[in-house]
Amino acid sequence: MANPPLKIGLALGGGGARGLAHIWAIKAIEELGLKVDLLAGTSIGAVIAAAHASGINGDDIAGYIDENMANAGKIAGQIFSASASELVDLLNPFQPALVNGLKLIQILMPDTFASDFNELKIPLKVMTTNFYEGGEHIITSGDLKLAVAASMAIPAVFSPVIIGQQVYIDGAYANPVPYSAILDECNFSIAINVNGRPMKDKPTKTKLKITAKSKARALEEAKRMQVPNSRDVLYASNQLMQNAIMAEKLKLSAPNIYIDAPIDQFKVMDFHKAKDILRATEPMKDELKRKIAAYLDV
Repeated sequence: MANPPLKIGLALGGGGARGLAHIWAIKAIEELGLKVDLLAGTSIGAVIAAAHASGINGDDIAGYIDENMANAGKIAGQIFSASASELVDLLNPFQPALVNGLKLIQILMPDTFASDFNELKIPLKVMTTNFYEGGEHIITSGDLKLAVAASMAIPAVFSPVIIGQQVYIDGAYANPVPYSAILDECNFSIAINVNGRPMKDKPTKTKLKITAKSKARALEEAKRMQVPNSRDVLYASNQLMQNAIMAEKLKLSAPNIYIDAPIDQFKVMDFHKAKDILRATEPMKDELKRKIAAYLDV
């Protein structure tokens, strides 16, 4: 009896700027002469997955990021050239501004990024979290950019997204690396985790003359630098929670290949370090190619 045709599923996880590393997974598959048959994405993973599902190959996604995302000044210009009332929902002394994720996607994404699921070249599942009902919610039809905005709606950063009568936030709060959404429909599954772990900042060197008093001050400063600020605590606590979620999910089921990208040194909003992220994570392309080749004997 003949083996069933190969059907490759690729699940891309959440992690903010660290998710730019997902490009290497797409390039690895393409360089082996293979193609993805089903995509699933959470948060930044949904952005990259939607771009590829729109028909944009790995090289073109990388080129777009190199040209646009790495230029912090250009990003700021694009954002702030938009109407403040369009981009920011609220701004007052008692409640921080929340960025409208849909407007941000419309501003930053290339023109070839599809607007609706029915325009996609590859089937896509976008992972979100239903805020009031709890648990994951997968979107597979309708307004693509709205679905992606819901998937990347990090609390306290992006506005929650309303679709129909439901309120959605970042899909990573329910399913950080959504390989479970592809297992039943594919006979070869790949999942990429770009969540990472919090890292301590490196202590700065002091130029003080070394005395007992200055040494004590330097030690106190070094200790203080290991205490994260409130913003870093917010983002890093999400990392810890999502790592715990994935540890439990992996006990229940696992994809054929699961890769943890080497991105611990980068933070969730480090989009201005796009080139550094891509450079640091490039080795995962060859790692994935070796694992795919070994598994499929290609």
